[in-house]
Parts: sequence; C-alpha cells; structure tokens
Amino acid sequence: MKIGRYLLILMIGGIIGGLFGGIIGSSTFKLIITSLQFTDHTTIIVLTIIVVLINAVLLVVLYGTQRKSLNFKNKLAEDIDDDKADYYEKKSNTYYLRVNAIFYALISVSLIHIFVIVLGYRSNYGSEYDVLLAIVPFLVVMIAGTTIGFYYRKFEPRLPKQGEKNYTDKVFNIMDEGERYITLVSMFKVYHWNLIMLMVGTLFLGIYSMATDMNQGMSILILIIIFMYNSFGYLTKVRKFYKN
Repeated sequence: MKIGRYLLILMIGGIIGGLFGGIIGSSTFKLIITSLQFTDHTTIIVLTIIVVLINAVLLVVLYGTQRKSLNFKNKLAEDIDDDKADYYEKKSNTYYLRVNAIFYALISVSLIHIFVIVLGYRSNYGSEYDVLLAIVPFLVVMIAGTTIGFYYRKFEPRLPKQGEKNYTDKVFNIMDEGERYITLVSMFKVYHWNLIMLMVGTLFLGIYSMATDMNQGMSILILIIIFMYNSFGYLTKVRKFYKN
C-alpha cells in the first residue's frame, strides 16, 4: 500500500508538472509575461508609501505586543499561586510567539513589495531611484529588528547578545528538554519541506527561463547555493556530531 501510494503521488506530480510546463511553454503565457508593465515611477512611489504605512502600523502593533509579553513575564516574579503563574507564563509565551509572527509579517510585506515592483517593471518606464524605493520598507524592518533584539534580552536575560559568537548554540543550550524537542521536531519538518520547495523552485525557474527567453540564471544559481548549503550543511553538522 505504501509503494502504491508513493507511485500515485509520483504520477499525480508528473501530470501536474507536465500541465504546468505546457502552460508555461505556451506562446500565450509568454506573451502575457513579456507584455506585463504596470509599475512606472509614480506607481512605485505610491506602492512604497502604502507598504511603508502598513509596516509602520505593524511596527506599532509589534511594540504593543512586546510590552504585553513583558508585562505578563514580569508578573511571574511576584508572589502568586501556581495557577496564576501558569496563566501568566502561558500568556507571556503566547505574546512572544505573536512578536515573532508580526516581525516575519513585516519582512513578508517588504518582500512582496519588491516582487510586485519587479513583476511589472520595465526600465524604460522607470527611474534611477526605483531601486532605492524598493528597499525603503526594509528600513522599518531594520528598526523592528533592533527592537526585537532588546526585547529578547528583556524577555529572557539568559539569552546571548545579538551578534555574539555561537549565538544559536547558546540559545539552544538554555532551552529545557521540552522546548528542545518542540524546536527540533518543527525545524526538522521545515528543513525537509524547504529542500523540496527549493528543488521545485529551481525546476520552475529553469522551465520559465527557457519558455519565456528571460534569463533567470542568477536566480537559479542562488537557489542552488541555498539548496546545497541547507542539505550539505545539515549533513556536515550531523557528521561532526557523530565524530565527536
């Protein structure tokens, strides 16, 4: 049954991949892609203003969530019963996760901003300042990243300082067994899905590049480097562990 299920998945993947490749390789798709042009200089300015405002709102929400998380964390130091301690710890950890989610949302919005610009961009309709406008939202991300660094240290004083040598190892070492288990299981699953998505993304860009005559060599090279770093880097770490 397991072999049959695996073969069925391969068959479905082959059919979907064939249809996808056929659509990308069609002249209609190529015409649509090459004729896209909707981001002139004025449009980029408007998009940038909208995204900066969204990021500014997220930054305010991020700051408020950090304060709530720290408030619940500080209450744990008070003389309270076990039920209240469990409640405050749960709430502080919940807001801690929200802080991370909001920060990743800030980054995602900024990346989508660049994607929209690139998707419909043609240099003959743009300006020399468009590249600078594309990265403006990341200035808000940098501010958020700075506040996150201070927040982590307040939330957990045992955490190492940002940029400290062997930062990830030190963070991992202060976790208890339960936290380590959750972290390892989550990261192991994400790691394998990342490899699959990197392979699919590289194949897609290769087919897309050949079908549309738009050179995506640099993008493919970057994905290959990331794939090799993730796969061989993981194996190197595991091998080093067993050697020790």
